[in-house]
Amino acid sequence: DPAEPSDHAAQDPAEPSDHAALEPADPGSGRDPASPDPFEPARRAGLLTDTRTRTDLAHPLARSAAYHRASPAERRSVHRDLALSHEAAGDDGRAVWHRALASGAPDERVAAALHEQARRAVDRGGHAPASLLHEHAARLTPDPALRGLRLTDAARSAWLSGDPDRARRVLARVLPDQGTVGPGHVEAHTVQVRADLLRAEMDLRSGVAIDAFQLLGPTADRLALSDPGAALRVLLQAGEASCLSGDHERFFATARR
Repeated sequence: DPAEPSDHAAQDPAEPSDHAALEPADPGSGRDPASPDPFEPARRAGLLTDTRTRTDLAHPLARSAAYHRASPAERRSVHRDLALSHEAAGDDGRAVWHRALASGAPDERVAAALHEQARRAVDRGGHAPASLLHEHAARLTPDPALRGLRLTDAARSAWLSGDPDRARRVLARVLPDQGTVGPGHVEAHTVQVRADLLRAEMDLRSGVAIDAFQLLGPTADRLALSDPGAALRVLLQAGEASCLSGDHERFFATARR
């Protein structure tokens, strides 16, 4: 799917998924047509293939080598060009992806567009590409609390894609005090609850029930005043965790709450 960076999941997430098309210079580009072709040595080495309208790198390894040899500024420039190309073609998914990789600083507009693409990927069951999209959205998010929520979304998508190691690595980047209190902002309390609930779910389904219980009890306490219904659901999970851990005394104590 054009909106899903599926090849990024298997390679470097920054490497462009396009076939790195090298468009021939047109007469108005400023390059003298009589000057030596800068691509000729690569063409002689068999690294490029020519069609009537474009020149492509002949192999994914050649693409990867060219990409990683480029400077960060050169990479951003290429991604900007690819974003413009995809926008002109009406391919919003890839355009947003390249726009994000062209950004050298936080940009909520691009981050929000990436987040929306990630949600669409989840709707289609594409949790692995959604995780990458959420993670890049977090990288470009200026607000620390919203960044924490998007990192948690990235970790959840990684978990649901069957990659618990990646999920834990991403979740470790959610800081305990990652939040901003104020109108229009997400409180650190909310970020911490979301992250701890995911940690507990991962522990519970991975067979470490006692660790899950130790996260779920305090989380229920934090939710008790602001969202009693959610607190009750968390207590039900805590009861399941205590039961699975074999601590029946703790199970009945949780039930009485």
